[in-house]
Amino acid sequence: MNRLIYNTKNYDKFTFLHGNRPVEHWKEIADSMKELKTFSPPIVVKKNGDGKLVILEGQNRFIALKHLGRSIDYIFPNIEMGLPEVRAMNKVQKKWNLSQYLHSFRETENNPRGPYHTFDWFQKKYSLPFQVCIDLLAKSPMQLKSVNVFKDGKLVIKNLTQAIREADFLTSMKDYTRLHKRYRFVRALYMGMRDSRFDTEQFTDQLKNPRCRSLLYERDTTAQYMDCINDVYNYRVRDEDKVFFSARKKGNGAYVKPAYPHAVNG
Repeated sequence: MNRLIYNTKNYDKFTFLHGNRPVEHWKEIADSMKELKTFSPPIVVKKNGDGKLVILEGQNRFIALKHLGRSIDYIFPNIEMGLPEVRAMNKVQKKWNLSQYLHSFRETENNPRGPYHTFDWFQKKYSLPFQVCIDLLAKSPMQLKSVNVFKDGKLVIKNLTQAIREADFLTSMKDYTRLHKRYRFVRALYMGMRDSRFDTEQFTDQLKNPRCRSLLYERDTTAQYMDCINDVYNYRVRDEDKVFFSARKKGNGAYVKPAYPHAVNG
C-alpha cells in the first residue's frame, strides 16, 4: 500500500463498490470510537471514471466516521484492485463470512436463477446452517473443498430436487428435537442420510417414541451426535438387523461402521 495518507471531510467524494460485503456493523464501530476514543486506520480506495473514490476496504469504518462527523483518512493501493481482488484479500485474511460471500456473488450475478440466487432462496426457505446448505446443494465429498468453491464464486448446484427433499427431512426434525438448529447435529444427520442404508422413514418412526427422542441430547462433536443417531436408529432393533453410520469416511467417500459402535438395546 502507498504510505501517503490523504484526509478529507468531504463525504460526497466517496462511493461504495458494487458487490462488496454489506455494511452491517458500522454502529458498533462508531460506539467503540466514541466511548474508547479509538482512531480508525485509513480506508483503502481507488478512483473511478467520474473521479469518485470507490471504497475497497473499510466501508463500515467510513459510515462510522461519517456518523461521528470525523474526517476520513484514506490511501490508494499500489496495485490495480477490483471486486475479485477485494474478495481474494478478504478470503486470505478470513474477514468475510459465508453470508457476505453470498451477498457479493448474488449482487453481481446477472441470472436470477443462477446458483447464488438459488442458494439464497434455499437458505432462507429452510434456515439451515450455511455449510449444510453448501453440502446439500454442491454435493461435494470434501466439506472444505466445497466451502472454498463457494467462496471462489464457482458454486455449481448438482441436484436441486434432491437437495429440497433432503432439506425437507432435515427441517422436519424440529417436530422431534430442539437440536434441529445445531450445526453438528444437522451435519451428522446429513452424513447418515448420504449412506444408502439410511431409511428416513424408519428414523422418523423411531422418533415418534418418546424414549427415542430422549436419546438425542446436546453433544460436542459431529461424531458424538452420530452416536446418538445410531442409538435412535437401532432402538429395539434385533442385533442382526442393526445398522451403524459413521462420521468417518474412507478414501472413496463411503461411510464405515465404527470399530466400537455405541448402541442402546431396548
